[in-house]
Amino acid sequence: MAQKKIYFYKTVLYDEHGGIASQELFKNIIVEILNSYGINQEECISIDITPYEESMHLIFDAYNYQNEKLFGRFNRQLPKNTLVHHEYRTYTSSEVLPGVDEKERGIEKYTYGMLNYASGIFAFVSSQGATSEKALKILIEKYKPGYTLDLIPIPNERGIESIYEGKNPEISKVEIEVPLPDAAVLERLFGWRDAELLKSLSENKLRISTVLKSEPRNNLTDEPGIVQKVIDAVKEGKNGYNKAKMVARAKSVKAREYNFFDDNFMYPIDIAPYHMQNNERVYYTAQELVDIYRQNMNLAFNESKGILDLFINNNE
Repeated sequence: MAQKKIYFYKTVLYDEHGGIASQELFKNIIVEILNSYGINQEECISIDITPYEESMHLIFDAYNYQNEKLFGRFNRQLPKNTLVHHEYRTYTSSEVLPGVDEKERGIEKYTYGMLNYASGIFAFVSSQGATSEKALKILIEKYKPGYTLDLIPIPNERGIESIYEGKNPEISKVEIEVPLPDAAVLERLFGWRDAELLKSLSENKLRISTVLKSEPRNNLTDEPGIVQKVIDAVKEGKNGYNKAKMVARAKSVKAREYNFFDDNFMYPIDIAPYHMQNNERVYYTAQELVDIYRQNMNLAFNESKGILDLFINNNE
């Protein structure tokens, strides 16, 4: 499994006069752009959203866009010299796309985005080397001059607050990582007395990770007031930690992991790049991965609904 991170953004569309456009108008503009400028493919509509100042292409493949959500793949062209082709029987190497003009054909790194029209929340899969969430902004502003799209990250603090302020909060796991203490502390903590061992550990800048975890189907704590005290204690000690995470839930918020060091709210998804067939790995095609990402992103919206609703309601 490859873990990917989905980040959420609140979209705000401004018209030519600086006024905030309605969510209905936002949807209509996207549909109009794709219908007017997109090229129909077998399973999607493709549109070139390359910024005018860029030489490498940026292509958006829209797989859904006319109903409740916009979902698609954002493809960023890479120079073809970043990859090499090998023949694995002879190990002979060769150029990728030899003799091809990169203005006409190329290789691309891609990722996915999903926009909920009604709420204006945009979910984007972070992927190193691919484009950023600003690709949606480029799509609108390139084909609708005068309009401006803002993408406001949903802060992670909002998620932690949803547990802190939520009804019937529960914490099932807390993980803290701190720099390795000096030899004297190690000796007291673990009873180790070998001077050479303690000296070596102290010099290697190691770290200690402590996990407080409940038994399966139980909670670390769900007592009134204690959940809030745990969160306060973690926040107060944050400056001395390398890492601080918790797994928690509340009545309207499903169980998930919260990272106290993440500035923006994130939902992790696991993407299987292959399946097993006759005891061998069979890798999914790029087209098969489209549906895998679509299902996972819909799940991320559903699982994060409580937090997203709180953010929207507090920012209207």
